[in-house]
Amino acid sequence: MEVLEAGNTSSGNGIKRRGLFLIGITGGAAVAVSALCYPFLSPALRRICLPYVPATGVQVSNVLKALTGKSGSLLDIGSGDGRIVLATAKRGFQSDGVELNIWLVLYSKFAAFKAGLSKSTNFYRRDLWAFPIHSYRNVVIFGTEEMLVGEGLLKIRATVRIKPMTAGSMSHPHAGHSATLVLSQDLR
Repeated sequence: MEVLEAGNTSSGNGIKRRGLFLIGITGGAAVAVSALCYPFLSPALRRICLPYVPATGVQVSNVLKALTGKSGSLLDIGSGDGRIVLATAKRGFQSDGVELNIWLVLYSKFAAFKAGLSKSTNFYRRDLWAFPIHSYRNVVIFGTEEMLVGEGLLKIRATVRIKPMTAGSMSHPHAGHSATLVLSQDLR
């Protein structure tokens, strides 16, 4: 009888360990999925909603059209997956993107590396509206209505003299040069 109990105890421990292992794996997977999804879901919880909306090919070409004849440095505020930054870098701009979502920043850096554009692009994970823009000759703000009329744009307007427009020039009082600003909800 003692032998049977000892045998049952050892097999019971094996089942218990497997169960704990499976619970640990399931819990770890849930935490990993939550960590990956959080940057994409958190914008909906902000006071001003800034969702990730990828630019279409037509929209990218319209931004490039608005930048025709321009050159120098470019900042894409809310760069997302970096499509506009990469497209403008291919056109000869020194292009930077600023984005809140760390996964999109990492993806953009990988895409720039893969395209051979790492030296002409930079991506930053920062507050979109606190990022210094005074050294950029061209600024692209492409996004939702909340981005274009919210307090973020008011912060930019306090820094540079602009009027809301599809594409036009702005001047920075401290930089001593004019720059291009492309504002658009949807450049069709």
